[in-house]
Amino acid sequence: MFSNGTVTKSSVSVPTNYSNQIEGIIPINTTEYFVSAEENDTNSQGLYRLNVSTLNIGNFDEDSLSFYPNPAQNSIIINKEDCIAKFYSITGKLVKTSRNSTINISELSTGIYLVQIQDSVNNNFEIKRLIVE
Repeated sequence: MFSNGTVTKSSVSVPTNYSNQIEGIIPINTTEYFVSAEENDTNSQGLYRLNVSTLNIGNFDEDSLSFYPNPAQNSIIINKEDCIAKFYSITGKLVKTSRNSTINISELSTGIYLVQIQDSVNNNFEIKRLIVE
């Protein structure tokens, strides 16, 4: 029940064994919920049906950004071309940036790093943990 990406009011009945709730959420099944709410500055209440199966980002896993090996010693390889990799220390300091798919990491000290990999084409990004041995 969406109109331009928003939940719209629906004429639904509360399932048996449930009481009316003000500003509550009642699960119907694994993908649907009844949500009761009040509008601000009015006495209008509404019961809404929300289907979360329609709320997704598609098959992002097909375009998943990753690297190997992990743990690594001298270099890592990103599984996709046209990416920017930013390496952060565990304290959050940016310590390295690279636009190559094969990245020399031999200058990094032993430890744990967070690697933000951003796809230059569609700007998707993922943050992965890297262990440098």
